[in-house]
Amino acid sequence: MDALAAGSAQPISEAMRTFLLITAIALVPMALLISSCFLRLIVILSLLRTALGSPSLPPTMVLTGLALVLTWMAMAPTWTQVQEQAIDPLLAGEIGFSEAVEAATGPMRTYMLHYAKKRDLRRMLELQGASTDQPVEQLSLSTLIPAYVLSELSSAFTIGVLIFIPFILVDLIIASLLLSLGMMMVPPTVISLPVKLALFVMVDGWSLLIGRVMAPLVGGS
Repeated sequence: MDALAAGSAQPISEAMRTFLLITAIALVPMALLISSCFLRLIVILSLLRTALGSPSLPPTMVLTGLALVLTWMAMAPTWTQVQEQAIDPLLAGEIGFSEAVEAATGPMRTYMLHYAKKRDLRRMLELQGASTDQPVEQLSLSTLIPAYVLSELSSAFTIGVLIFIPFILVDLIIASLLLSLGMMMVPPTVISLPVKLALFVMVDGWSLLIGRVMAPLVGGS
């Protein structure tokens, strides 16, 4: 009976190991995205599309692709460190999987600590009932990652407000002109959308926005 139990335990262990591996492979891309600047970039680009008044242009796939390429550019130094300290030694058999995971979290932790706001870190510690006086180097990932996500969302929405202001002014001006001309039956968006697109192109909006957003991410400030 003991031999039968021992023999039946091995397939269950292998199946569980396979399940955990597949789950990890599925979760790794999501973990990389929420622990990188992709979150900030995709929110800003989505808010820009909404401010322009064109909910379907550019397409979501285009915005996602642009955000991924910009994330790759901004995160290249950090991901290079991860590859040199964790992936390459793991593939060479110099370290085990658990050691590789620990080595990979080092550069990612440094990156997230650089952009996570202190108030968000403190809020996460308070929610967990932990001391707010502990050094940031000792913060667990369960505290650091949510604080980083909140900080990125806050930064993205702050930039989004600045994006919305000129477009709202255009909408107000167009609506006032139509009202003064007695053209109340004409939807303001019919006139304001081409005007906003023209202004955006005239000021080279894409280069201006991407340059301002990427400068602190690439420069690390």
